[in-house]
Amino acid sequence: MSNTETFWVNGEPFDLVFTTDPAVPKPNTEKYWYNAQPEQGLLELAPEPYAPPYVPPSPVFSQYGAETYWVNGQPSDQFFPITDTDPPNFAGISTVAVGGVGQLLVTWPLALDVSAPITYQVFIQANTSVALFSQSNVVISTTQSSCSIFALPSGVLLSAGTYFVGVRAVDAFGNSDTNTVFIGRITNGIILPSEDSGPAYEPRAVFSINASNQLQGTIWITKDGQLYNQTLGVASYTVYDKDGMSIGIAQSGILADVNGYFKITPVNANSILDLTHYIVRLVINASGENRVGAVGLTLGE
Repeated sequence: MSNTETFWVNGEPFDLVFTTDPAVPKPNTEKYWYNAQPEQGLLELAPEPYAPPYVPPSPVFSQYGAETYWVNGQPSDQFFPITDTDPPNFAGISTVAVGGVGQLLVTWPLALDVSAPITYQVFIQANTSVALFSQSNVVISTTQSSCSIFALPSGVLLSAGTYFVGVRAVDAFGNSDTNTVFIGRITNGIILPSEDSGPAYEPRAVFSINASNQLQGTIWITKDGQLYNQTLGVASYTVYDKDGMSIGIAQSGILADVNGYFKITPVNANSILDLTHYIVRLVINASGENRVGAVGLTLGE
């Protein structure tokens, strides 16, 4: 192959014949290509205002996988895109525990990759680990390093049994690691508030965000579909995001008024974001027992 390459200046291609002859003016670029490979050698600048042997600063790394080139001693905004084909460096799932209502609490370490953001796909399958890492078994995709699983990908709540869980990391170019680490865990299934005999109690609530960006709300409980305001203890609530993680908004020890309504203390809602949804877990002590329920909180732009 001939000793020549194409380089770019101000968005236009130029032919470069490499030479070490100091009498030959050098192009205004610091990295050049030789035989289809980027070379690390620096070329002297000519003409003024940068007199030889001026050496520009080191190249700036690009997330597009391309080298940065220089014009007049400044990095250009134009890149030569080279798609990243390397998967993230990821060890796989770390732990699986059983939560208070039977959900699976999953954690994993952070992956390493130059093409952010990295998305973690969480896989779950009942009874067997065979073909666990099929895309049909992805139950959650998140950029966080933990999640809570309440249901299978089909939307069916977890029932009593053994579940196998694994996690894979995917970079911004869609490259997925291929780890096969999984953990099996037994759960008694998601516990829903129910009464096999006797009256049915159901916690209910309404929440909103006021003009001062505060979360406000009222909680109550029904007995066989009717408002119940007798033998009431205290109430509490906790807000979880769509991945089942608490966002740090909660209150306990709320007392009912004479009508049986529990008014929450308004709280700053900065951690509640538009264009997503949340689950508010409710606990009300009624007739001497804690009754557990949940309501949704959806925000639009």
